Amino acid sequence: MSPRNAEEYVNVKWQKGTVPEKGSNGAQIVDVLTVASGRLLQLDPDLSDKYNKETFDYIMKARDAQEARTADRVKRGVEGTHEK
Repeated sequence: MSPRNAEEYVNVKWQKGTVPEKGSNGAQIVDVLTVASGRLLQLDPDLSDKYNKETFDYIMKARDAQEARTADRVKRGVEGTHEK
């Protein structure tokens, strides 16, 4: 973990409530993952550093998992609700 307080530098306005009940009012996890992967590509466009490449791959895997979760929730008819 970084010795500095990341919350001092990063401010995310998270989604509050479901989109159907509250509207789109903040970031979802997938949005933050997309921003993080984009930043890595800005710093190292070719992902030539093995650590940046590994980090990027894990972020993409996490984003894929979140997108699969959403697809599963849509399929089950529970997306946009608090139902698990």
